[in-house]
Amino acid sequence: MMPETAGLYVHIPFCRARCDYCDFFTRTSVAPERLRAVLRRTRDHVETLLTEHRSMRVRTLYVGGGTPSFVGPECIAEFVRDVCGLLDGPDLREVTVEVNPEDVTQTLLNQLAGAGVDRISVGIQSFDANALASIGRIGSADAGRRALQLISTGWDHRWTADLIAAIPGERPNRLKEDAEILLDYGPRHVSLYELTIEERTRLGLRFRRGLVKTPDNDRIAAQIAEVMWLLHDTGLQRYEVSNFARPGDESLHNALYWDYAPYFGAGPGAVASIPSGDPARPIVRMTAPRSFDHYLSRLDYGVETEALTRRECAAEVLMMGLRTRRGVKFERFSNIAGVGLLDAIAASRERYARFFRTTENGVALSEAGINILDSILREVFADLDATVPPA
Repeated sequence: MMPETAGLYVHIPFCRARCDYCDFFTRTSVAPERLRAVLRRTRDHVETLLTEHRSMRVRTLYVGGGTPSFVGPECIAEFVRDVCGLLDGPDLREVTVEVNPEDVTQTLLNQLAGAGVDRISVGIQSFDANALASIGRIGSADAGRRALQLISTGWDHRWTADLIAAIPGERPNRLKEDAEILLDYGPRHVSLYELTIEERTRLGLRFRRGLVKTPDNDRIAAQIAEVMWLLHDTGLQRYEVSNFARPGDESLHNALYWDYAPYFGAGPGAVASIPSGDPARPIVRMTAPRSFDHYLSRLDYGVETEALTRRECAAEVLMMGLRTRRGVKFERFSNIAGVGLLDAIAASRERYARFFRTTENGVALSEAGINILDSILREVFADLDATVPPA
């Protein structure tokens, strides 16, 4: 029996400053010795996970945050090298590290390449100073341009950049202008995210107080559609709701999430999703604590576990798979849910017939269907209530 493919996400919870929209676990102004202790503990956490789950083979490593590049070129390179040393080299197909524009130097790029990193993700978000300031994002448009110039000329591997849509108070043409600037650097992968205002953030607090107004939904949709055409015209195809790539440059790590494959998570605040072996509760969700003290002091790293029901897992399979052009695989869904995919969502497929398409091994949404994903998912989840037992 072939080992099951898994991904490994490693969370580096350190930042120079916290953006107003960020809901991830991250800390600023951490003492150097504390930072190093967390990194050592995270490396040990990876080793523990791999030892406990020897039947799985890690194919992708994604180091995110926080801001991994904030810890410094030598430090992050040494950490990645140590983690890669724990993995089976021939199995590892992609190693991604997130970087912020202000941290990008030729030294950083050289160190990452030497550590085995073959993909970097740079968080541009916007080149507009006012837009960045309105969401509490440090850095500048100049920093973004300098970073992309270095990456496009001094990095010989794959890279991707993020842009954010629906920033409060933005100029009408801001998103299009940002995309045009980014495309000048020749990216082969772009992520275009619509800003979500999370309740527990500084931006969320301002929104509740009426100090922030979100852009009109129709205007947001029009701006995103305009940028999608720009990306398409340069050969970047939409393969997931928010992700565009040239063929062959898709994110292998994120594809594991969307295919509902197993993944490990190490570092404070990281999440893992591992098969349980129990058909009634197929997936175990493992969440590391959002506390350095708990993570550093407890033998089990303070990880909390929850066994998800078939109904919960079925909803996640559909929510993740329908985001993509590849869609949901028949076999993956039936193994998780215990019922056939076509039977489980028959009513939704009938109501939204023009938005669904059948693939060789599953069901997917058309481009128009992906654009109204939230509406379709509400109907799909209602179908699950009637077709998949809650426990």
